[in-house]
Order: sequence, then C-alpha cells, then structure tokens
Amino acid sequence: MDTSFLEIIQEFKVFLFDTVVTLSTWFPCTWSKLLFSNYQKWDIAYAEMIQVKESRNAFAVTMQMLGCLGFNHIPLLKQVDVPVLGIVGDAVPVVITKTKEIIEAVPNGEIHIENMLLT
Repeated sequence: MDTSFLEIIQEFKVFLFDTVVTLSTWFPCTWSKLLFSNYQKWDIAYAEMIQVKESRNAFAVTMQMLGCLGFNHIPLLKQVDVPVLGIVGDAVPVVITKTKEIIEAVPNGEIHIENMLLT
C-alpha cells in the first residue's frame, strides 16, 4: 500500500475519535459517564472529564472542531516553550500514534502511555 494512503487512513481514524469526543458534548450525562468509564479507576481524572463535559457548550465545541478541520497544528507546536506531558491510554492505538506525533513536535515534551487494563 502507498504510504500516503496509510497516512490518510490514520488521520481519518483520529478524526473519527475526535468526532466521538465532540459529539459526547451533546450526549446526556449518563451516556458520557459510559464513554469516560475507563477513567473511573483514576478518581480525579474521571471527575475532571465529567466536569469538563458538563460545563462545555455543545454548539461551541462543535463549531471549534469544524473550524479546525483540515488545519495541521503540529508545526506550530515547536513554539511551545513550557514542558508538556502527554498522557494517553493504550486502548486506542491511533490516539497513541497521534499523541506521540504531538509530543515529538513540542521542544520539551514527554509521553506516558497508561495501561488501561490496570486496576
């Protein structure tokens, strides 16, 4: 397969993941709790995800995502001059790949991949 085709598929997977997260702002809170259930083993992270979801304006979040479509923000990350820690779960490989790409673009970035099966 052509590498560019694989890159397109990879970006499409990220787009689908982003779409689910964006659409979650429109879901009833009980649905969101199911979506973010993997975070329950980390009380603070889970509470923060639910709080952020509940405080978001669904329309504004959707418009922001649509505004970012097709724009590559990665080259701009070299301007970030603070330490950045990317924490990602190992459940969705495409999200790990995208997180690595983002962290590698930040001059002082570090990644931590969390085992989602740990309890």
